[in-house]
Amino acid sequence: MAMKAAVLNAFGETPAVEDLPEPNAESGQEVVEVVAAGVNPVDLTIASGHFYGPLPTLPAAVGSEAVVRRADGSLGYVSKAASGTLAERAMVRAGSVIELPDGIDPAQAIAAGIAGLAAWGSLEHGGSLQTGEKVLVLGASGVVGQIAVQAARVMGAGLVVGSARSQEGIEHLEGLALDAVIPTEVEDLAERLAAVADGGFDVCVDLVYGPSLLAALGAMASLGRIVQVGNAAAATVELPAGALRARNLSLIGYSSMRLSPDELAMTYRKVIHAFGTGDVRIEVEEFSIDEVGSAWSRQAGSPHRKLIVVP
Repeated sequence: MAMKAAVLNAFGETPAVEDLPEPNAESGQEVVEVVAAGVNPVDLTIASGHFYGPLPTLPAAVGSEAVVRRADGSLGYVSKAASGTLAERAMVRAGSVIELPDGIDPAQAIAAGIAGLAAWGSLEHGGSLQTGEKVLVLGASGVVGQIAVQAARVMGAGLVVGSARSQEGIEHLEGLALDAVIPTEVEDLAERLAAVADGGFDVCVDLVYGPSLLAALGAMASLGRIVQVGNAAAATVELPAGALRARNLSLIGYSSMRLSPDELAMTYRKVIHAFGTGDVRIEVEEFSIDEVGSAWSRQAGSPHRKLIVVP
């Protein structure tokens, strides 16, 4: 049976909406109905052909995460399906679907997914954030950044500071109870960060890499932890060795893909609980499957909100 899907025919292209054969489940797999799927930066990176992990065999449906309906009618979340999730149906591995609490909005369940796992996990698993510590989020205006600054509050951070590159990004941070928002496109960024830190940041979640990270080095506290999550600004940086040793800093790479299934499920449940209580919120924008091209273009332009496709 055919299904409608966003199909990537060549790396570097925008997926096109086409009919594909429905996936066939093998041992240890099941076919599920996609209720809502997220569009993420990682999907664009995979489609570019430059992802650091495995690449799909083309042509293939794109998309990684989804809220799905199983054969018994129950709803669940999957962060890494066995086939593309920007489709009417997808194949998932047995045991990979995390059951959703009753009454949860599928759009919020998606927002709590890849982005929420990256934000929460970078603080808990990567940065080992402790109550009362000071947190800096570089690139706070993106979806992961917005969730990270709110998650830091939920975890008991004593000071939460965010940076953003554009005025639009800064405006998206209004109302998130940040202690300070600092534009990254200023010449004295290092001095501003150091001044607001008052003794230095204990944890820095770096979503941008590049010059912002270099500026943050001097604003870190002794034994501070820099958690490197994304590189929206630059893929490489010339990092002075002495800057790390001067304060005994730890530079930690973090990816939720490296969590065990149990760790991933436990972390997701914490994020979805925070969404359910209203302690964490994010703006979402929905598209139909026929509008995948528009959603793809919006994601490439850093939309500051979670983009969701409803097949």
